[in-house]
Amino acid sequence: MFALTYRMQRRISKAQQHYAKQLGVQLEYIKKRSKEKRNRKIQAATRKAVFNRDEHSCVLCGKKSDLTIDHIFPFSKGGGHELENLRVLCKSCNQYKSDALF
Repeated sequence: MFALTYRMQRRISKAQQHYAKQLGVQLEYIKKRSKEKRNRKIQAATRKAVFNRDEHSCVLCGKKSDLTIDHIFPFSKGGGHELENLRVLCKSCNQYKSDALF
């Protein structure tokens, strides 16, 4: 099984602290949220708002086809469905990013 190195754990922890500070919540809340089972589905109204804000194009390469919604701070590490944490990416950019931090 893949074990995180100390350096990787520290990087994730720092990113979680930064994200918690942005949201105005305690770090323990973000860590707890990353471990609990949550619904991955983004509501239709939120999806529509993100697409409209990003003008229906990938924010990295500008492509206008094969678009997906991406979590800036990964869902798997406690990121939520807040508008500030979502952006539009094409499939290739989203796969390249994977679950990397930011």
